[in-house]
Amino acid sequence: MADLDIRIPDPDDEYTIRIAPGYVSITDHNKPKVSGPKKQKAKVSKSLAAPARNRFTAKSRLSLQKALNEIKLRKPPTHYIVLTCMTSPSPKDWKRAITNLRRRFVENFPRSWFYWRLMPEKQRGVPILHLLGRLEDAMPMDELRKLVTGWWVKINDLDGTLEHRAVRVQAVSGSPEKLFRKMGSGEPTTHHTRYFESWGKLGKRWAVWNEKNVPFDVVEEITVKHDCHHEIKRVLLDAVEQDINEIEARLQKQTGTPEYITLIESLNKKRQYLDKIRGMDDNLIFLDTKDMELFRDTLREYNN
Repeated sequence: MADLDIRIPDPDDEYTIRIAPGYVSITDHNKPKVSGPKKQKAKVSKSLAAPARNRFTAKSRLSLQKALNEIKLRKPPTHYIVLTCMTSPSPKDWKRAITNLRRRFVENFPRSWFYWRLMPEKQRGVPILHLLGRLEDAMPMDELRKLVTGWWVKINDLDGTLEHRAVRVQAVSGSPEKLFRKMGSGEPTTHHTRYFESWGKLGKRWAVWNEKNVPFDVVEEITVKHDCHHEIKRVLLDAVEQDINEIEARLQKQTGTPEYITLIESLNKKRQYLDKIRGMDDNLIFLDTKDMELFRDTLREYNN
């Protein structure tokens, strides 16, 4: 039987809490370092180019999620644009199309900023470009769609039959959280048909245009001791467990009604959320709005 070495927290243990507009990150500095066998680094000629990323790495995804959720709440994205029909199987052509589109956007809307993410279409693996950002110039949606469609058709040399479905433009209404989750979602491990090899050679899947214009908020970093960390976690767990109890109580009265399925789904999400908070050391936690406020209030009260 394996010997389970469970470490008892020390009162002087330290944790770094990073608070952004859309997430909380708690870094546990007290985890024991696992020593493994030393790896021999292979000698690589300096003349060789760095290998392309063959997948959307966890590190790259985390960087995108953090960047999106550090945008000021009062200056959220206003436009979500989806561009399809990149018919070339070459990833170099995909990147070239994105570069050419960026050039047109920056020249025509110098105050704009957009995050781009290249994502595979689920069924065929066709590359689809997603843009999320702010135009910072007043323009009706129909006019913007026509303008971007004209650019995209010319860049990709599309025929007339593809024009009507090449570009979709929509205003971002309400909270952008769902779009943040979509932009930062995982990438399928397989890509169908002839695009499989192309995705393996693509390299970086996302970047930002006009980053100097992105309205990033101030991100706080606070170092706390174990007792403060423990109290914050306890308060959050209590709040979520209370929500779960309330949903379970409502379920007993809704058996056989249309609301029953909705409550079951809500209950499952809350339970998953509870598990996420329980294991939050060194993880990003995308808290609900009310729980984010509870987190801030608890931290403020504890440190006063």
